[in-house]
Amino acid sequence: MAASMGPHPGRLAGTGTPTGQRCIPGTFGAARDARRYAATVLGAGHPALADTELVMSELVANAARHTRSGLSGGEIGVAVEHVPAGVRVEVIDAGPLTTNPAIPLPRTPGIDAEQGRGLLLVEAVTTDWGTTRHPNGYRSVWAIIPAPDEDSPNAP
Repeated sequence: MAASMGPHPGRLAGTGTPTGQRCIPGTFGAARDARRYAATVLGAGHPALADTELVMSELVANAARHTRSGLSGGEIGVAVEHVPAGVRVEVIDAGPLTTNPAIPLPRTPGIDAEQGRGLLLVEAVTTDWGTTRHPNGYRSVWAIIPAPDEDSPNAP
């Protein structure tokens, strides 16, 4: 059984204006819950909403699939905040399933592979992303999603 993260599972703090944070169950529907949460926090008209939902979905799906957060009773911490460069998201998991943890890295899957493209997508739509290991064994994966310029065709 995975440990409960409680109200503040890791750092969940960047340098921007906190907009929202919460823990969601590390279940099959976690990515959907993270997308809904990002949409609730940012609002339907936010210019970076679609990319924020994509990044949150990919990072949360990885946490549910590859970490102790995906075990029965596990939780995933999610945070969304405004930063000068756009939106910062952070996903905190309960740590690796093995004693030899792998650092999340993008990979090039085979053409027939049904998985393995998530971090490539994250890398493509963010200006920066990375990981932080916490002393309690938890791990954060964070990303900065740029808000489109007002002159951008994707701007509202």
